[in-house]
Amino acid sequence: FGPDGPFGSKTVLFERVRLVSRRAGFLRIEGDGHSRPDLARLSLILRTRTNRFQQNPYGFYSLGNLRTRLYQLNLLPNNSPRWAEALFHDANREDEADRKADAVQCYDQALSFIPEFSSASYNRGLIFLEIGIFEAAIESFDLALKSRPTHGNSWNNRGNALHELGRLPEAIQSFTEAIKCSPQSAEFYHNRANSIYGIGDLEAALADLEAAITLRPEGSHYYVARGNIIFEKGLLSEALHNFELGLTFDP
Repeated sequence: FGPDGPFGSKTVLFERVRLVSRRAGFLRIEGDGHSRPDLARLSLILRTRTNRFQQNPYGFYSLGNLRTRLYQLNLLPNNSPRWAEALFHDANREDEADRKADAVQCYDQALSFIPEFSSASYNRGLIFLEIGIFEAAIESFDLALKSRPTHGNSWNNRGNALHELGRLPEAIQSFTEAIKCSPQSAEFYHNRANSIYGIGDLEAALADLEAAITLRPEGSHYYVARGNIIFEKGLLSEALHNFELGLTFDP
């Protein structure tokens, strides 16, 4: 096997949260990244267009730190939910543009307005998980779960972070909670099987892989993982059969 055992590269189920909004775009700030917008002018524009702003706060597109600066200077109406959602959209755009640090900053600022904004803490956790800052990822997922304790993806990706840190019993428990929230998710069973395999319980890992295959028979990597464990048990022909099944779905 490779360095990750029979499961190959660790599977991470990313599912970012998006908020749907209309995109009127009444103000767009452009520049070379060095110039500073005139805060007084921006304030005047926003104050004279309050009604439209209230109807669509997402149209005001700028860097998240500008939004926060305007708010701190009392140049904008005190409307934390709308600012938090606007910052959330900024963060998603920064993330999609692969500007991870800027995205994290925007999520942080959104959470400074609404600490229980679970979508922001969850998406921030995904970034930390993706770039390998696992302790911070766990903290973000824990924060998301405080206000949304039945969010299966938060439990699952928390488990992924714990697995990467080698905290396998905790990872297994987190995946178990994910399965309780979303018992029809084959990937949650697969991820728990990976951690169970890590503690040496081959039979329990195989049972979870069986559950994953039952839920999603076309998942080729489930057959490969099962085949590798069966191969480790010395059942060569059965292992070969599983590899062939995997190739059937992903040649």
